Order: sequence, then structure tokens, then C-alpha cells
Amino acid sequence: MSNDDGKKFNIQLAAQLSGLSAHTIRAWEKRYQALTPSRTENGRRLYTPAEIDRLIMLAQLTQLGTNISQIAKLPDSELRETYNKLRQNTELLPPPVFSRKELNPEDIRAQLLEAVGLYKVDVISQLLGQAKTSFAPKIFALEILAPIVRDVRSRCERGLFQDAQAQALFAIAKFHAGNIIYSHFERGLKSSNRIVLTSVEKEHHTFPLMISALLCCHYKKHFYYLNSNLPGPSIIDAVKATEANLLILSVPAHCHADAEILALLDEVINSLSAKVKILLLGDFDHGVLDVNLRWKNTRKIRNHQELDEVLGANQ
Repeated sequence: MSNDDGKKFNIQLAAQLSGLSAHTIRAWEKRYQALTPSRTENGRRLYTPAEIDRLIMLAQLTQLGTNISQIAKLPDSELRETYNKLRQNTELLPPPVFSRKELNPEDIRAQLLEAVGLYKVDVISQLLGQAKTSFAPKIFALEILAPIVRDVRSRCERGLFQDAQAQALFAIAKFHAGNIIYSHFERGLKSSNRIVLTSVEKEHHTFPLMISALLCCHYKKHFYYLNSNLPGPSIIDAVKATEANLLILSVPAHCHADAEILALLDEVINSLSAKVKILLLGDFDHGVLDVNLRWKNTRKIRNHQELDEVLGANQ
């Protein structure tokens, strides 16, 4: 889900986003202390995006046959580990929505749009769960995740979808994409490039960064996946601490007139060693700013298709 500070949801919306009933959420809180939401002055529960992410993870595990009493008090990191091990060891997957011969990205996107429109959280999870295990990370990222996120956002802007419908998709997509990324880390894959993935301040969207991470998984790159919306000093410290030789930095679109972002890029790029190559990801400042003249060892990558070509060429 979105990491917006202070944003909270009532139990009805939490139920829609997590795919659980309000009754189940209350029962898990009371009987198993699965989480402790804050409350309004009149006692109504309020859930943060992180707490809804936790509910989604608990729901996924119980769907795979795990008893809630065994996992309710586990920290989020152990919930993810438990899910990964259960999936890998037993090969339990969400029930298929359609047959293998019909499985293709276009069909999945169409059914996802329908499921989002109907608030069918369980179907959204089944579709994304099947897609992530049926396709390579590159296909999952470029032909399923990126287009469906773009389409749902567009429908929200046109008033065809409500924010709650979009958040239902985003929460579950984040979980499934995160599972791929976490599994990549578990395998401890190494490569000649040591990559830091992050985004600059004012880039609040997490999916550009997540799609970049999935492409790194596809090409078996050694990377560090950091939070979005980082200040310049934090980016510099991360690159130096990890001894990275490649920085992929997501930049918000239409920032050519934003002096603050340009100043941040100046600070970061000019503070790093000449050995560090920098890819600026985003269709910003196109035709206005000559990146190669302004910054050393820096290249602008307009979209994830171009990033895919760069990562693939460096195999």
C-alpha cells in the first residue's frame, strides 16, 4: 500500500483491501492479538497502510492452510519468510482462474480490471499469484504490473474507479511483487554490478522502483532496494555504504522547472565517486536538459523498456 504518513482506513475499507471480513479482522485482533489498530475518540478502529499490508499477508498464509494461531503474533519479516517457505516447499498456489493454455498477459490484465471494478480482492490475489509463478519477472513487471497500475490510475483520474478500488489492487500487487524480490534476496545472487535502487524526494510512487527491482531480479543482479522519496544525503550514504557501482534513481516526471530536484541531483551526482554510474529513470525534462553535459557518468532512461535494454545488455 501507499506509505503516506497519517493515512488511515476504517475497518470496512480495511476489510475490502485485505480480502477479509470485518468480523474476521475483529476476531484475529481479540483472540490472537494479530495487530492493535488505533481508535477514534468514539472507539472506531483505524488501520494504517502497513497494518493492511499485514492483514493481506495473514490472509495469504491462511489461504495456504496455515492456522492463524501459529502466525498471528509473528513480525512482518517472519510472515514473509513463512509464506515464501510454504510456497516453495509445498508448491501450494492460489487456485487457477483459467487454464494454462489461455494464460497470457492480456487476459490477466483484462480479468484484473474486471476484478478491481467489482472489489473482488480474492480474484485479484489469485490472478497476480498465478501470474508471478507463471511468468518471468520481466514479463510480470512490464506486461502485467506496469500496464495494470497505469490503467487503474487512469480510470481513477477519469472517475471510473474509486480510490479504494485502486488501493485494493496496489496493496496486493505490492505483496506479490515483494515476494519475488524477497525470494531473490534469499538466493543471495551476486553479480559484477552492485546496484542501489531508490528515488529522489517528491517521487512518492513506489511502483516505478518496484518494477525496476523486478527487472534486476530477472537479470539476476545484485541490488539494494531502498525506500522511495529519499533525501540527497541518504542516497549518497547508501551508495557509499554498499560500495555500489551503479545507482538507479527514479525521478518524478515533469520536473524540469523544479529547482529543488535539480539541486538534489546535483548534490548526489557530484558527491559520488567517478566510478559510480548513474541511471536517472523517468521521462523528465525531455528535450530541455542535456544530462550528459550537466552530470558525469550519468544517463537518462525514459522508461522501463529502456532500463530493460540496459540491464540485458550488461549480462
